[in-house]
Amino acid sequence: MLLYHTLLYLPAQLLGPAFQLLAAVVWTHWLSPSEYGVLALIIAAQELVFSLCLSWWSQYTTRYYAAHQEEGSTARFQPTENSVLLGSVLLQTLVASIALAFSDARLDLALVGATVLFTVTRSIATYLGERARASGRIAAYTLAQTSGPVIGCLIGFAVVLEGHASATAVLAGFAIAQTLTLPVLWRMLGLGAVLGLDRGILSIAIRYGAPLLGAGVISWASVNGLRVVVDVFNGAADVGLISVGWNLGQRAAVVAAMLVTAAAYPLAVRRAVTHSRGAALAQLAQAGALLLGVLAPIAVGLLIVNRTAVELLIGPEFQSITIAILPIAVLSGAIRNLRMHYADQTFLLCERSDIALMVCAIEAVLVVPLCIIGLLVKGLVGACLGCLAGHALAAVIIFILAVGRFRLPVPWAHFGRIALATLCMAGLLEGLPWAATRLGLIAEVAAGGLAYAVVIALLYRRELRALLAAWIARSAAPAAP
Repeated sequence: MLLYHTLLYLPAQLLGPAFQLLAAVVWTHWLSPSEYGVLALIIAAQELVFSLCLSWWSQYTTRYYAAHQEEGSTARFQPTENSVLLGSVLLQTLVASIALAFSDARLDLALVGATVLFTVTRSIATYLGERARASGRIAAYTLAQTSGPVIGCLIGFAVVLEGHASATAVLAGFAIAQTLTLPVLWRMLGLGAVLGLDRGILSIAIRYGAPLLGAGVISWASVNGLRVVVDVFNGAADVGLISVGWNLGQRAAVVAAMLVTAAAYPLAVRRAVTHSRGAALAQLAQAGALLLGVLAPIAVGLLIVNRTAVELLIGPEFQSITIAILPIAVLSGAIRNLRMHYADQTFLLCERSDIALMVCAIEAVLVVPLCIIGLLVKGLVGACLGCLAGHALAAVIIFILAVGRFRLPVPWAHFGRIALATLCMAGLLEGLPWAATRLGLIAEVAAGGLAYAVVIALLYRRELRALLAAWIARSAAPAAP
């Protein structure tokens, strides 16, 4: 069931992030480091605004909407949902304006308007995507995940090609696309226009979500603290320089994780509702194995092709620093996503959001000081190494807690097979000469992916045979009357 649902979510997990990665590369050729830095800071600020204003309700919806469906109480939930969203729009507008005022960007009416509209529409679209995922509405989830990045990137490309190479133009492209998408999503999810506040629902949401709001803000600092630290000490231009490699590495890990995790947590929640907590944790362990099976080859592959890929794809002004930072960002992102989508979800399933807050605090307490120390000692690369060290130490502590106290299963046999397949792939990539051209890079990536897939298929041949037999039997079964 996990693999089937993962495949259904695959278009949403590939298309939007693919365009975001493409845009991150293209902007290095069209934007100056200072404009790239302003863009990176505003995108980071939007993520903070979402964490402050809407993440608490999003977490409640993801965890409890299935229970509302089981109990038939969605009619009580929906008016409260609409009221929360309306209130968040007003709060987001205020917080986004304050955040922009504290940046060193040159403010004008166009930048302020694009920032506020981008922030509000992206946050609402993000929430509606999570709402669709919680209710199993795959078409709506796909639209929420893809429309903004895909259409927004295309609009941004068009505006920049017309001669407006600025952060404002890029933000306006995203804002327009997201604004056009929201009414469609609203209708698909049947949210209506009824307002109301159910005190019981709101009380549970606040009790469950408030610690997670704090966790979200602290977690934001763990990922985006690097940009803030560099901006404070060095300015927006250096933020632009580090953001290319850091964004690409982190985004690659996030994309890899979301390929398999979009379906995993809702399935685990349903197992907790319909079966038991132990069954839900076993479901998480299966998802953890699948997650590592995607993260490991992508991270190792990027480490191997790093220099060639950067020299072929990234703008000359950003190349040298990106070559140094990208491997650090890939390792940091892989470690962090394995922890977030495997160990951290143990605490949410067990309804211990207080521990989720503690987890994020541990990471932030480690990451931010180490980032500052690294920047002062080794410059921009040192700042990234400080973040990597903090993420790795936090992951070790949190996995010990999840496995030791909450009995999270660890699928060691699966991990061993994945490690073997990844080593075989790395041996092939390192053992053969590859042309330092775009065609050579494509061939190297394709060969590595094929080698990994072949070894995995051999190691899991029995499971694949059983899966194929079950699929054939299901296809041959007569349809229910």
